[in-house]
Amino acid sequence: MPVPGNHDVYDSEGKLGGEDVYREVWGDLYYSWDYRNAHFIALNTDHRGVNEIAGDQLDWLVKDLSAARDAEHIFVFFHRRSTACRTKTSCISCSSSTG
Repeated sequence: MPVPGNHDVYDSEGKLGGEDVYREVWGDLYYSWDYRNAHFIALNTDHRGVNEIAGDQLDWLVKDLSAARDAEHIFVFFHRRSTACRTKTSCISCSSSTG
């Protein structure tokens, strides 16, 4: 169950560009699966060099969580704690819930 991190999505000079290579080797940058009564989510917290869940990934996450509403347990995996989840109209702070 790989999740991309900063060393996976940046090249040796610290520039973006590794996401395509990551996809070729490991697959999707974010994804989910179910096992018995649990739902597992892997997110990309290093998308485009911004430490947040936003854009297409956030849209996908909202739909994925809605579809997993009946799961007894939900586990979320990521490389770094995201500081915010951005939508087109608002910013939801994630840091307050992580302590």
